[in-house]
Amino acid sequence: MFDSVHDSIKIMQHMLQQDVNFNIEHKTVRKGRLILYNVNDYYFKFTILTKKDVIKTYEVPYPYKILTTDTSVRFSYKIQDLVRKNHAKELLARQFEPVSNKLYDKYLLITATDT
Repeated sequence: MFDSVHDSIKIMQHMLQQDVNFNIEHKTVRKGRLILYNVNDYYFKFTILTKKDVIKTYEVPYPYKILTTDTSVRFSYKIQDLVRKNHAKELLARQFEPVSNKLYDKYLLITATDT
């Protein structure tokens, strides 16, 4: 399982030592130079260096789906990706009270910036 995780985020290797933005939907939640990333248990751990020379870590749970391009990685936390487009399961999942999580039913987009 973790081999497929590492294969799907190989683009992250090219983003190391580059400025990146972490966006949830259209809102920027973190930005800085990507120093290190690690997959540990069920979490991705990103270490970034901010513009104020402060090292911060940002942990996100393993997503339901990972999509990559040349300059970005999109982690999907959408319910429709969890249930793999099974409409009956999606209706059942949406009956539960949503958890108070910033990533609930959203995308996290990690983009390398040119600056």
